[in-house]
Parts: sequence; C-alpha cells; structure tokens
Amino acid sequence: NDFDRAIEIEPNNSENFRNRGIAKNSLGDYQGAIDDYDKAIKIDPHSHYSYYNRGWSYKNLGNHETAINNYTRAIKIFPGFDAAYYQRGISRSQIGDHQDAIEDYTKVLEIHPNNSKVYFQRAINKKKLDDYQGAIDDYTKTTEINPNDLNAYFNRGNIKEALGDLKGACEDWKKAAELGD
Repeated sequence: NDFDRAIEIEPNNSENFRNRGIAKNSLGDYQGAIDDYDKAIKIDPHSHYSYYNRGWSYKNLGNHETAINNYTRAIKIFPGFDAAYYQRGISRSQIGDHQDAIEDYTKVLEIHPNNSKVYFQRAINKKKLDDYQGAIDDYTKTTEINPNDLNAYFNRGNIKEALGDLKGACEDWKKAAELGD
C-alpha cells in the first residue's frame, strides 16, 4: 500500500509510521497501530502527535492507564494540546479518576470555552462525585451551547428528580422527548 511504499522510500520519516498507524487504528488494528507509533517515537521522541495517537490506540484496547501515560507525554511536549487533555479526561473517567478527569476537562474549556461536549463530559464526572449542582450547571451550559442535546436535558432531569425538583425534572424530560422525535 501507499504507506508501506512511503516507509520504503523514507524509513527515517516518523510521519510515515504515524500515518500508517492512524490508518491501522481506523481499521481496528490497534496493536499494529501501536507498533507503528512506537517506531515513529523511536525516530522522533518529541512528536506529541505520536504519543497522542498511541494513547488513542491503547484507549481503544481498553488499556486506559497506558493511554493516560501517553496523553501525559503528549501534553508535556505540547502543553496546549487540548485534544490530549480531553482524551486523558475520558480515560481517567473510565478508570474512576473523576476529579482528575474534571481537571482535564476544565483545562480544555480554558482553551475552548464553548465546547458543549466537554461540559457534558465534565457534568458526568461531577455527578459521579456527588457534585449535583456542578453537574446541573455544566448540563445547563451544554444546552446553552447546543440546545439540541437531548442527553443533557435527560441527564439534568435525572439529577433534578434525585434532588426533589420534580417540576424541573419533568420540564427537562419533556424537552428531551421533544428533541428525540
């Protein structure tokens, strides 16, 4: 294929291995992708993209601890790498490290304050830490940015119900149902 040919022509070009790794990852060959990212990192150990992509493949294999380590390496190389913070937050959430996940999502929001999916993910983690008002606030921000996010209305309704705000819960569930039609 074209990736193999590029590697034959330029075997010391880390981007060729990284690009082939990206293709393998998208085809579900996560271990093959990791092998290519390993080669890319050996050639260029300062490539934040290679660490990030390797983290993504480890995440896809369910190895969140190793994914977190790779995202952290990418962030050390490029501290403003918002996608690495976001994915590290996802993996931290998966292993139950909700407080650190919240910190990662907050960092992303410092860079992109109008990203509804980040508010949504942060709300999930706040709820898991019993910060119900914080979760409601983040779901509200999600719906302000993306008024068609039925899951944000539904989840916010569930929290309101748990807090005894049945009227508010019903309003949110009604809105979610309208959006689900």
